[in-house]
Amino acid sequence: MPAERLDATVRRRLARPTLISLSSTLVSGTVGFILAAWLGPSVWGQVQLVLLAYGIASVIQFGFFAAGSRQAIHLRGLSQEDAAVESQNLGTTAEVAASIPIGIALAALALVAHSGTERIGLLLAPISVVVSTLAGCLGGLEVGYDRTERVTIATGIGAVLTAGLGLAGVKLIGPVALFVAPMFGNVGAIWFLLPRLRGGGLRPQLNGEKARALARAGYPLALALSVYWAYRAVGPWSVGLALGATSLGFYALASAPITLVIGALTVGVRIFMPRFWQQMVHVPRKRWISDGDRTTSLFVVVAVSLAMIGQAAYPWFIHTFLPRYEPSVPVFLILSLEIPLYLAGQAPGLVLESVVVNRQKLNLGIWMAALLANALVNGVLLSLHFGIGAIAWTDVGVQAGVVVALFSAARPYQATYATRLGDLAPGIIAFLTFLAVSAILLAQSASGSGSTQTSEGVAVRLVAALAGTALVVGASLAAGRRQRRLD
Repeated sequence: MPAERLDATVRRRLARPTLISLSSTLVSGTVGFILAAWLGPSVWGQVQLVLLAYGIASVIQFGFFAAGSRQAIHLRGLSQEDAAVESQNLGTTAEVAASIPIGIALAALALVAHSGTERIGLLLAPISVVVSTLAGCLGGLEVGYDRTERVTIATGIGAVLTAGLGLAGVKLIGPVALFVAPMFGNVGAIWFLLPRLRGGGLRPQLNGEKARALARAGYPLALALSVYWAYRAVGPWSVGLALGATSLGFYALASAPITLVIGALTVGVRIFMPRFWQQMVHVPRKRWISDGDRTTSLFVVVAVSLAMIGQAAYPWFIHTFLPRYEPSVPVFLILSLEIPLYLAGQAPGLVLESVVVNRQKLNLGIWMAALLANALVNGVLLSLHFGIGAIAWTDVGVQAGVVVALFSAARPYQATYATRLGDLAPGIIAFLTFLAVSAILLAQSASGSGSTQTSEGVAVRLVAALAGTALVVGASLAAGRRQRRLD
């Protein structure tokens, strides 16, 4: 019996962890909207500024874990389990230790904080960064073992704890609770993940020479991750620094559902990544190229469907429950284009980062160029007095450029686009349909006709989203059936 195709494996295993992830995302998103309503745009913006700093600090890594976990996946593909365990132990220990000075450096910024809320949040940074780094490393190890569902459950535990403690804490100690709650959420995730990993051999382990070797191999991977998250933060930081906390509150609320949905869909990437890298070692090149492209199409179809539903629901939700945040609606409609664009670039990025191709520096260069381009264009637009909508369009445009660059960079290690078009067709159809629906909704929003305040506007959005989703799914299934017949 022939081995199951990788895209079919991802499809079969995607439903349960994605449902768990979306459920925890729904809890986090609902609580976030409630907290935004309680605190108001100004204070909410101050909190988001500190949480952005936490997020950036927690993904600043030195390459120990990135190289150690990648090498462990490769060694398991060669049935060298003891060497894999040693590699992951060294990488995890060194990376967590290296996060301590990062947290301390962030705390030092409290000296120049503009408000008491920001000052307290920055002083708590050393604890937050170390705990977040450890939780992230443990989750990465589970992905390497192909236990994605456990990571999803752990993330859900952390999200629910964070949401519950944040909701209760704001009433007791004010916005400072939103800095403390994520720490307990990460502790909950660690509590869930650590026992099984320790049973599999996870221990603190240090070896200076081997750790330096991991850093040399892994710094492009780690720097690419740090650059990616810095790139994701350029928009909010540009808005916060140039336009103030209130504008940041609008932008942060619009981007929060985007980040949560991308996080939920990353479940599929976690299932895909270790199997894809091991396939590159064992199976013919033609097979792993096809599996990567089919999985890309699967990711894009799912992302487009969720994004179109969000485009219909978000404006109604804001007008009904958070009318003070009405300026965030057009920003959300623009930023939702990033959801499928993010998923589209995963497979070519993994090709470049694999041990087989080993072009992680090229992948890093693409993301560094994107970071610089985003910051530069934002600076020009803000100097010309453009608003948050222009910043959102910059984010989308640069992300589209990244996807093109990743596909172009990975193509020499794959095959010509003409031979791959059948596998990529469902994703292409889905994205073009999404662009058409988005254009309709953005034009409606800009003209003010059928606005979010009217039942007619809600109906137009729902019909457009549902019709677009049905077209995406139907066309994608038809393309998939045609390709299976060709196979």
